[in-house]
Amino acid sequence: MDDTKKKNNIFISFRSHNFRYYFIAQTISMTGTWVQSLLTSWIIYNITNSPMMLGWATFALKFPTFILSPIAGAYIDKAPRNKIIKITQTALAIVATVFALLVVYKAIVPWHIIVLNIVCGVIMAFDSPGRQSLLYDTLAHKEDLANGVALVNASRIAGPALAGVIIYTAGEWWSLVCNGALFIVVLALLCLIKINEESRVGSNESIIKTLKDGLSYVKKNTGIKMVLIFIFFIVVATAPVMVLMPLFSRDALSGTAKTMSIITIYIGLGSLVGALFLAQWRNGKIEKMMVPAAVAFGSAITVFALSNTLMTSFITGFISGFSMIVIFAGCNTIIQVLTEDGKRGRVMSLYTTALMGSTPVSSILAGWFADKIGAASTCIAGGMLCILCGIILGLYQKKYQTEQTVQNSIE
Repeated sequence: MDDTKKKNNIFISFRSHNFRYYFIAQTISMTGTWVQSLLTSWIIYNITNSPMMLGWATFALKFPTFILSPIAGAYIDKAPRNKIIKITQTALAIVATVFALLVVYKAIVPWHIIVLNIVCGVIMAFDSPGRQSLLYDTLAHKEDLANGVALVNASRIAGPALAGVIIYTAGEWWSLVCNGALFIVVLALLCLIKINEESRVGSNESIIKTLKDGLSYVKKNTGIKMVLIFIFFIVVATAPVMVLMPLFSRDALSGTAKTMSIITIYIGLGSLVGALFLAQWRNGKIEKMMVPAAVAFGSAITVFALSNTLMTSFITGFISGFSMIVIFAGCNTIIQVLTEDGKRGRVMSLYTTALMGSTPVSSILAGWFADKIGAASTCIAGGMLCILCGIILGLYQKKYQTEQTVQNSIE
């Protein structure tokens, strides 16, 4: 296949059969995660009518990831990644089934949700960096990495759209029942992935020593360090929108769970369009669009927070989804390219900590500020911070490129 055809083939990563199984499993798993996450938020807000409880529910889900992901990454670099994912997906299936039964029998109360979210958070501390690391292993052609990252991020962020369709058509408790059942398909697909990991696993180093080596590696790598800081603040800035989505859907738009599901459908559609656009780019190109994407993301959130019409909310949701995929795919690609395979689990665990672990901070702040100054003002502040992050990243990239040019001229 010549270079022109490769560039125009947005599904070129599918030539790796392991990646095909991985992609389908990832899409199903992320859709199920979003179904449970959206309905968890909707249910707890309808039970308590408290924005603060929305924040605490998200905190319970994300805080274990913040604490445990670095340790999980050290373990992932010493063990078969695919086996770890099978174990974590089985555990998540059990949690999803318990949650579905509580909802079906109308026995759900707030403390159930908090406890189940804590359990999910612990499991996802191992699951998320494991899946991120496994992506690289499934690609037979490593030059397809940027394409693979874009497609997988599409499945991750298109999850809201698919989850929204399921909730809209099947209703609340049928959606949760289907979610539990779909884990069987995910596990079957993971069993079809065949990867030789013998050369990497089996290190005799302690977990603490492995973790310290990973942290030292990131500290010395300016590119990875910059991306981790950037993604942390982007998530802190933008997470309040998803945390407070039930409030906007019910109060600002006078809607129901179906209103929330339609908004998430538009977010997912935006991410899907963005992923198909990004999938045509090769390694080293995507990061150029991260600055305008951050500015667009922050602007869309600001307008969404001020919206009291469905059409405006749908359009800004679409723009948000498109911008998110550019940012997440850009950060993921840079880190995957810059990271040695033997340290991939540890680095991706830190990426997971920045991506998901920063949410506990923003979720609690979102709930607190929403109680004090209102949901709209909270999200506007987040949008402004997102725009500021984009501007700072642009200035940093310009400085870094200038320093590289000077260094190259001296050499």
